[in-house]
Amino acid sequence: RQRSARRDSASIAKPIARSRGRYVYFLDDDDEYLPNRFAVSLPLLRSGELANLCRDHLRPHYLAHSAAAVQALRAACAGLPLRIHRPEGAFFLWLWFPGLPISSEELYRRLKQRDVLVLSGHHFFPGVEHDDPHQHECLRLSYAQPPESVQAGIAILAEEVRRAYECG
Repeated sequence: RQRSARRDSASIAKPIARSRGRYVYFLDDDDEYLPNRFAVSLPLLRSGELANLCRDHLRPHYLAHSAAAVQALRAACAGLPLRIHRPEGAFFLWLWFPGLPISSEELYRRLKQRDVLVLSGHHFFPGVEHDDPHQHECLRLSYAQPPESVQAGIAILAEEVRRAYECG
C-alpha cells in the first residue's frame, strides 16, 4: 500500500512540476469540467480577494468551530483518557483514546447506529506493516456541521466511549 501512495503523490507532483500556467486544477474521476466552472472563483483568485475572504472570514469561522468542539469534547469526555491532536486548520479534529478496549472501527459502527458519523483512524495508516494499537484508538471528527449538531454528536460520542471503557 505504501508504494501505491507514493505512486499517487508522484502522479500529482509531475503535472504540477510541468505546468506552465499560473493555476493548476485537478479533476477526480467523478468530476466534470464545465466551461463556466471558474466564472466566480477566477476573478476572486486573480484579484486576491479569495485569499482575503479566506483569511478574514473562513479561517476565523472554522477556528471558532474548532475551539467550540474542543471545549465540548473536554467537557463531555471528562474522566476519559482523551487526547486531541493539535488542530492544524482543516475541518476536523483527530481524537485519540489510548487503551480504547474496542477498535475505532467498532466505535464507528456504534456511533453510526446512533446517527453520528466519524471516520475510524485505521483508514489513515496506509502501508503500516505492523499492527500499531494507535491506529485502532483514533477517530476523525468533523466540526463543519452546525454547532448544535456537533455538540449533540459529541455528547453521543462521549456516551459510547464511556460505555466502551466501562463495558467493552
